[in-house]
Amino acid sequence: MSKATGIRSKSLSLLQLKEGARGIGSGLQKAGEVLRHGDTAEEVLNRYDFGSGTHFDNKATEFMTQMVFRRLGAEDYLFRQPHLFRAIAELAEVTAKNEGKRGAAYAARVAELVKAPTEQMR
Repeated sequence: MSKATGIRSKSLSLLQLKEGARGIGSGLQKAGEVLRHGDTAEEVLNRYDFGSGTHFDNKATEFMTQMVFRRLGAEDYLFRQPHLFRAIAELAEVTAKNEGKRGAAYAARVAELVKAPTEQMR
């Protein structure tokens, strides 16, 4: 389609694999936070779902419900972070290509966008 429209929408590169691997590390770190504390530091105030607002007086019931919700939250990060990092890398490459960048200018623009993605990319 890019030949007809002149606008790229997909890209494939080793950078995306590298960013996906970096996302795995980030996902493992955030999953550990969720398992230990029940949520990541960045989402403590943003969580209003059933799991974070439900507490029981019985210690066993409290432990079981928190164990389930924390595990489910941790699993989200294990899968979401690698895909997020890879998608940002792909969008950075596509944006740089659509801007007509080549060579060193292309690499610099991609690195800049990966480091600080735009709101639209997020």
